[in-house]
Amino acid sequence: MLNLAEREEEILRYWKENKVPEKVREKNKNGKKYYFLDGPPNAYGLAMHHMWVISVKDIMLKFMRYQGRNVHDRPGFDVHG
Repeated sequence: MLNLAEREEEILRYWKENKVPEKVREKNKNGKKYYFLDGPPNAYGLAMHHMWVISVKDIMLKFMRYQGRNVHDRPGFDVHG
């Protein structure tokens, strides 16, 4: 039977050992720029609808990278707290 926790560890180890994110960024450094500024974390904690939004953002950024875009994704922060 497929053990998803073990499989995830294998994939993450592969990405780290082979420096996959660094190679993708290097490959796309001259691609069309795509800038994404994420909003600050919600003060009310993490709810199910937040998980959905986080997942959609992650998928969109990965899609843009796979399209060859030079993606600059930056987490937001709360300057009023």
